[in-house]
Amino acid sequence: MNDNVLTIEVKPSGSRHRVTVLKGGEVVAMDVFNAGKAKDRNDFLTAVQKEYAGVDVQAADREILRQVNAEQTSAPAAETEETPEQKLVATPEAIRQEAEAMLTSPRLIEVVADDIAELGVAGERELTVTVYLVGTSRLLDEPAAAIVQGPSSSGKSYTNDKVTGLMPPEAVIRATKMTPQALFHMAPGSLKHRFISAGERSRLQDDEAAEATRALREMLSEQRLSKLMPVKVEGGRIETRKIEQEGPIAYVESTTQSQIFEEDLNRCVLLNTDERPEQTRRIIDRIAEAHSMVGSGKEMDRIRQKHHAAQRMLARQPVIVQFAGVLSKRFPAERVEARRAFGHFLRFVEASALLHQRQRKRQNGAILAALDDYQLVRHLLTTPLSRLLGRTVSDGANRLHERLRAQHLEKLFEAPHLAVDTCQHVRTINNYLGELHRIGWVQLIEPRKGPKAAVWRLAPDWTEGASVILPTIEEIQRECGFLLSDNTQVLTGEAVG
Repeated sequence: MNDNVLTIEVKPSGSRHRVTVLKGGEVVAMDVFNAGKAKDRNDFLTAVQKEYAGVDVQAADREILRQVNAEQTSAPAAETEETPEQKLVATPEAIRQEAEAMLTSPRLIEVVADDIAELGVAGERELTVTVYLVGTSRLLDEPAAAIVQGPSSSGKSYTNDKVTGLMPPEAVIRATKMTPQALFHMAPGSLKHRFISAGERSRLQDDEAAEATRALREMLSEQRLSKLMPVKVEGGRIETRKIEQEGPIAYVESTTQSQIFEEDLNRCVLLNTDERPEQTRRIIDRIAEAHSMVGSGKEMDRIRQKHHAAQRMLARQPVIVQFAGVLSKRFPAERVEARRAFGHFLRFVEASALLHQRQRKRQNGAILAALDDYQLVRHLLTTPLSRLLGRTVSDGANRLHERLRAQHLEKLFEAPHLAVDTCQHVRTINNYLGELHRIGWVQLIEPRKGPKAAVWRLAPDWTEGASVILPTIEEIQRECGFLLSDNTQVLTGEAVG
């Protein structure tokens, strides 16, 4: 600001911010608003400028936004200069031995799933292992990204939080909310090979929400950010400078939305929480267990330390998927989304190989992915890929469709009535209907108008959805001659379900 006596303070106030302008320590202006919104900041600063004509509005706007970003995004720990290698050396020998044993175990994936369950996540073994691979992929040149979707209270954020806690703190950035400029204002280099856990996606589907994720889309696609921004320099001149942030990043967030910006969705694998009554029973039983006995905080801390050590032991090396060419010929290509879906699939194969690097062969310094890695990712991603490629819908939407077929084959229906009938939230039913509409299983007869709900009916010519069919490991083996390793993990429903 031109007047050096004026200072600005930004403090969180619920979902908004209390912005205070002080002169000589005295408050001259204060208001509570969403300081992440450009319009709200402009309205506030315009009012301040009327009282103090010397206020540099652009500089004040940048200062408010800087403080908002600092509050919303927690950067990797800066209180220590220790490298991951130094942190590993400082880890107790017993923990390091446990970590080494885990990384060399033929049951590595089951150990990961068991440990996450021990931390309090009931069921959801496929989901937790998939998110764990996303976190591990941060070490790749092209990491993975995922959005965990599900109704409110289905455990999305809880699951992400527990898995994220197994990654080394220095490798994680937790961002509960991101403004459009948040990633640009991080410290230089602080995003490189980091795992960003971004919390709950905003329900707003407006231009500002799209802009808030634009930088994220660029980072996920290009592994770097670049932007020209006006900056005031010495002498009061305004210069345009190039701000760059180097990636790459691995990324996960959660959402209750059924409709997500296509540009965002194409860059992430969409995962779903388990909404079945059996899973609800598991969660209730786990809650009862937690309240009926004294938990072992030390045991949970030991598990986290073990995984922190194991992740620090992983070398950042390139991965070669020798069977990628064989798989590409068999990968479904009917929809344009397959172009990104195939890349998603290979990134998870590489993440599995990276995690199993102590059990994999090398070629010219690169890790060779094994058919074990393909088998694991095939098990984890068949359903998510089927949804991405328009073959099927989530389990919850599928169950609603079955109910509609049984009860409403020739009838018109509305979401509020279905919500009462199924004992679910109206928003959840609307999300399911949105899924069914996109795949052509229901028809929209009358769109929503104000308080009047939308009217739907079943599509008379719907066709049964089918999963994406990926080749078996035996089929790939026959085509490329690879041999399965002795420690192949057959991940049955009983093993990880």
